Amino acid sequence: EHCTEIWKSIPEFSGYRISNFGRVMSFRAIGCRARNKNVSEGRLLKGKLNCDGYIRVSLCKNGKPYGFFVHELVLITFVEPRPNGKECCHENDVKTDNRVSNLRWGTRIDNRADADRNGISKRGEDHKKAKLTEDKIRRIRMLSRSMSQYAIGRMFEVAQTTVSRIVRGEDWKHVH
Repeated sequence: EHCTEIWKSIPEFSGYRISNFGRVMSFRAIGCRARNKNVSEGRLLKGKLNCDGYIRVSLCKNGKPYGFFVHELVLITFVEPRPNGKECCHENDVKTDNRVSNLRWGTRIDNRADADRNGISKRGEDHKKAKLTEDKIRRIRMLSRSMSQYAIGRMFEVAQTTVSRIVRGEDWKHVH
């Protein structure tokens, strides 16, 4: 772990630098359309939290703005471009901790394993998109012995395929 902040130029975006702590600095004139390109003193970009809690910044190139996640810029600049099929993993699952020492390229499965290890997995009814509860899952499995999956789906306002995945144990595996 570096205790010293190190700054590097962001590839393909002249006039911008990023630090190993995940801070982004612009050395461009304010605004994408600004004419004065001779800016010697940089300014720190604040970034904005998106709806999922990740920090995004806007960088300009040829007068056009491009949005980026700060964590991806850190990896692209300090590690390597994104390998095919990989996504950014935060080791500690703190979405705003964009230190290079906390980031790595990994798979979706790696990201899920991190969330499990760090105790922040949102499964079952804790997931923000869950339509069902654990009690309803148990009831669906019980009803599947005597009713069609289609009828159960209508009863619980889910698709027959959802009922099928629940009954086969592919979804809601943690509910016994």
